[in-house]
Amino acid sequence: MDINTLIFVVVAILLPLLPAMLLYKFLPSKTRVQGPFQGFRINLGGSFAGYFLLVVMIFGFYEINSSCPCELWTIRGDIELGDRGETPEDTRIFLVPENYFVRRDGKFEIVVPTRPTHGDDTRLPALVFEHSGYRHVTIDPEQELANDRGSKQKTVRQITLTETFTLQKEPVEKYDPTAEPLRQK
Repeated sequence: MDINTLIFVVVAILLPLLPAMLLYKFLPSKTRVQGPFQGFRINLGGSFAGYFLLVVMIFGFYEINSSCPCELWTIRGDIELGDRGETPEDTRIFLVPENYFVRRDGKFEIVVPTRPTHGDDTRLPALVFEHSGYRHVTIDPEQELANDRGSKQKTVRQITLTETFTLQKEPVEKYDPTAEPLRQK
């Protein structure tokens, strides 16, 4: 258990005591908490019932929000299409779940979940950019950072890629009437 978790637990237990004591002192309470809870049958009353409910709700919220050992990082950068006549806003970035946007001017932003690695570093997923009629481009943010083509700001969990990535047009195969026809098996 790290120091932040310990502080949270102490505050979560002691902080609700203050309103519970104030309610008990100044207001008559007929609060009842009854029923099954975690395999036990509970029957509580008065200010302690309110305190119990408050602590259960706080710890329930903490459990929901701390169940993933991952961090969310934002990756920003620019893409363009080899053909300047089209806008890159229809470009898709693959990541599950998809949570990205690409603006008309080619600026993109994607929020990615990461898993902590040894030390205090994280491993970022690769991104695949796809646009109809263009070859896809795969970008490894870790490689871009290693090659000094981006910056990493740990305090705000953001990576800015400095190189603009260009998607090239797919070659169009022209019709050749003298070509041998395809044979089916």
